[in-house]
Amino acid sequence: MPWELIGLTTVVFVLLAYLYIPGWDAISKLLLLDLTIAARVRLGLGLASLAMLAYVIRYLDQHRVRAGLLLSVIPAGLFLLSQVAIAVVAYRAIPAMLEPVPLWWLWALLSAFVIFAVSRRMMRSAAVAFLIITVAGSGLTNPVYVGVYDLRETEPSKEIQRIDEATEGTWVGVGSRVPTAMLLESGVEAFNGFQGAPSDEMWSLIDPASQYEYQWNRLAGVNWTPGDGEPIVSNPVGDQIEVTFDACSEFAQEHVQFVLSDAEGLDPTCLSEVDRFELPDESTLTIFEVVAP
Repeated sequence: MPWELIGLTTVVFVLLAYLYIPGWDAISKLLLLDLTIAARVRLGLGLASLAMLAYVIRYLDQHRVRAGLLLSVIPAGLFLLSQVAIAVVAYRAIPAMLEPVPLWWLWALLSAFVIFAVSRRMMRSAAVAFLIITVAGSGLTNPVYVGVYDLRETEPSKEIQRIDEATEGTWVGVGSRVPTAMLLESGVEAFNGFQGAPSDEMWSLIDPASQYEYQWNRLAGVNWTPGDGEPIVSNPVGDQIEVTFDACSEFAQEHVQFVLSDAEGLDPTCLSEVDRFELPDESTLTIFEVVAP
């Protein structure tokens, strides 16, 4: 029995059912699917589909068999029809959806050909078509950029690194995604960032009673906003963790030494301004030191 293919097919059906069939609360909690978002579940579908394609290629190659002409045409045709249906709906309802992919019809035809060619064991032709789709398709959707903007070369980051070298401490970035990016690239210890898995050590400091475990026990980005009192954790969307910050809170007084903020409404009562920077977008980035009330 092709257990790998059976397992991958089961995964695809489970993910499809989670996306489109209501009433899955209990099962989704058991499978931890409730801790992600639909967009990431669709990524899972894509990964499982690629694995299925690789397995089918290997199976047909090992056993020197190929599917009949009708069995090869049907799935390729069904796939092509699905792409045309999506395009028709997008054209009528959301025309902008097709703007990034003006050659969608070409990628649809080539993808249908890949399905047909793999079934018929035309592996070289399938590989060439698949290479064209992946390189050209992804190249148009995600352009290749020359160089990377190094935040460490900016004045705020240089000051962050200087302060951290002189007085090592833990940082919190409050406000937009800019403070988070600045702290990450500066290489300082911070409560911001994107977690592949939650750190028990970090979250035991933020939420010692595990009151918000459902909100932070997930793959997500961690960002901070101004608030009152001890940290309150929420999820604006499934893959984002938002935590409130008050410099006078017990958490901040015990575990935070410096704050980088571009947020309005941050209570300055327990903060001492260290430096301030005007950014090109006319916002202000400020470095604070946490002080006693």
